[in-house]
Amino acid sequence: MLPPGLRDEAGDTYVELVAPSSAEWGERWLTFLSPPQMSELLVRGGLTPLGHVAQRDIGGRGIWERSDALRPARLSIISHAEVTRKG
Repeated sequence: MLPPGLRDEAGDTYVELVAPSSAEWGERWLTFLSPPQMSELLVRGGLTPLGHVAQRDIGGRGIWERSDALRPARLSIISHAEVTRKG
């Protein structure tokens, strides 16, 4: 999940509404990282960051250009990494 300031209004609203309910079921959201913070964490774990992709950047051109409830919020990113090769 992205931290406050990197989410859009819909992402902030989602966190505000869903995080408390999720915590009640034992799934507290503890980590909110920016892409650079995630890259740093990956490097510390022995991985090579390859990039970060937002949901709206996945799929064909224009697939997410919509005004209904299915339009993705800027809430989270997917990080791509590979195992760092040694030697």
